[in-house]
Amino acid sequence: MPRKARDERLDTRAARLRLPVRREPYFRTIQEGRAIGYRRLPGGKAGTWVARHFDRDRAPQRLYRALGAADDMLDADGVSTLTFAQAQAAAAAWFADLARQHGRAAPVVTVQAIMADYLADYSARGGCGSAPATSPENERIRPNDRGRDEK
Repeated sequence: MPRKARDERLDTRAARLRLPVRREPYFRTIQEGRAIGYRRLPGGKAGTWVARHFDRDRAPQRLYRALGAADDMLDADGVSTLTFAQAQAAAAAWFADLARQHGRAAPVVTVQAIMADYLADYSARGGCGSAPATSPENERIRPNDRGRDEK
């Protein structure tokens, strides 16, 4: 596991509460093009963690993701309220997702699309008859396609 970034302004609850309230987050670069930010909110509210990803070769060049609330007022639960280290782990997971997707949003895959691909592959490989297409399982998975095939 990579080492966690250290920043005396963001490491502790007390240090974060000493920061002035401002609209722009206090960012700490984790790696080139990747940063984690803390936004101090007015009115005694807990601050928020945000991740920023920069890639000059894509549009938009900057992507942001809200990670959760900071543990300024409540103890961290690791899900919605995060410490600095937990926010870094959440940001690292998001950066890894972006790297897997090559910076593009992953397309939505549906069961019907998977079944259609499967049936096309089954037929292309010389599958025996239409057994998979007429199976009871397929009828439950793709009920809307029945009417299209009969028309």
